[in-house]
Amino acid sequence: MASLSKNTILFSVLMMTIVIDVIGMGLVIPLLPSLFLSGQTQIVSGAMTPIARDGLYAITMGVWPLGMFFGNAVVGTLSDRLGRKPMLQACLMGMAITYAVSAAAIPLKSPLLFIVSRLLNGVSSGSFVL
Repeated sequence: MASLSKNTILFSVLMMTIVIDVIGMGLVIPLLPSLFLSGQTQIVSGAMTPIARDGLYAITMGVWPLGMFFGNAVVGTLSDRLGRKPMLQACLMGMAITYAVSAAAIPLKSPLLFIVSRLLNGVSSGSFVL
């Protein structure tokens, strides 16, 4: 009975990790249009052309899945070598840090920092395959 309880806890923790990964994908989607495309934009210069804003928006939308694409292979390989638990912990820590950097990029008005943090968040979300 004790092993069933331990397995249930382990399964719950792993499922919560997947939920956090999925939330990371959709967390910023409602915010991105107001950050990049609105007339009173918060992260890009008001002097930027609409085409440039659209380009930054598209890049921002695309870097998370790109990071996850490459992160899956890297994190999967490292988890086989180092173990799944340390990699899950590292990925969750990486996600927390990149969320904080994304949040800091908005008042700093740094779209590059925001995009890089989203890319690294995608890499950290590579734990999805564990």
